[in-house]
Amino acid sequence: MKLTYLPIVLLLTIVSFSCRRSSPVEENADNTRKSQPCGKAVEAYATNFTTVSSDVFTIADASISGDCLTLKLGLATGCADPASLSVLHATSAATVYPQQHALKIALRYGTGCTMPELRTYSFDLYPIRQKNTNKILIGISGQQGYYKTLEYSY
Repeated sequence: MKLTYLPIVLLLTIVSFSCRRSSPVEENADNTRKSQPCGKAVEAYATNFTTVSSDVFTIADASISGDCLTLKLGLATGCADPASLSVLHATSAATVYPQQHALKIALRYGTGCTMPELRTYSFDLYPIRQKNTNKILIGISGQQGYYKTLEYSY
């Protein structure tokens, strides 16, 4: 009877040590985080990417340093900060190298906002790192015809 259970126990032990959950980032040992998060995380693979709407704003500048995306946005004054501000991520279906990704800014104001004012915000790009590569291209598009492609190397 004891010998009947031995193969099952051995099989379960082997399976439990060989199976491990990992994120795409963890599969690339070289891509582990080496810096602290710089702001709110970009929402990776956002399901509402195509349907989200936003209040009016302008993008004055966009840049990447390390894992940090910095956006200079023209916002309405009279507000302490937007009621909500998110950066949503989606991947491209095209198979090119480096991979192409898109970011969309979703912004909602509170009440009492008037003329535009420039403010700078930072977002953490770490959640959108991809396995088996050390860089991706990110297209950032905004209202009023703004578009910029940035290379995110990690």
